[in-house]
Amino acid sequence: MTRSNPFDINDLFDSPFDPTQIKATRRSESAPPSPVFPAVYQPPLSKTEKRVLHLLLKGMTEKQAAEQLERSHNTVHVHVRNIYRKLGVSSRKMLYQLMDSRPDLAEFDEPYNAAA
Repeated sequence: MTRSNPFDINDLFDSPFDPTQIKATRRSESAPPSPVFPAVYQPPLSKTEKRVLHLLLKGMTEKQAAEQLERSHNTVHVHVRNIYRKLGVSSRKMLYQLMDSRPDLAEFDEPYNAAA
């Protein structure tokens, strides 16, 4: 028994749907490369992510930051991944370049004492 589908994809378009036209829009063929720092909205950094970022910008490793914050290395690593994702970077070098051009991203809403 076959069911008739009342939905026809051609109803969505002014002209009949042609899947061969989609091929030209694939990223590998004609789409421009994504920007280094995407303009897509990302949620702001959390207070803890800002603390981790502050320590990274002071030149600390993730392990040193974990010791300073009295957290596990894995927890700090998750914060670093979130920082990279939210800021659209994929390396420490890119992070430093971004912070040079946008120091406001690392500002704290309240005074932060790195020793605390």
